Amino acid sequence: SYYQVFAPDKSEDVYQWCSKAQKGCSECKKILTAAIDQYLTPIREKRKEFENDKTRVKKILDEGREQAAEIAENTMQEVKRSVF
Repeated sequence: SYYQVFAPDKSEDVYQWCSKAQKGCSECKKILTAAIDQYLTPIREKRKEFENDKTRVKKILDEGREQAAEIAENTMQEVKRSVF
């Protein structure tokens, strides 16, 4: 269930609430929505940082491209040695 991912500490409680009809679905959904929102907050904050620092993003992408190009070059050299 989503609770196991976003609010594992509430997972067993939710099972009990649902199986015994102790809380309504809308109340469970409100609790889950709050848990998902809390889970996503640091991700949203990090995204905002990147959105406000385009230079940093470009640097990260350039470094990744350089690393990928180096790995690809090494792989292609291995392939050429194997084929020829």
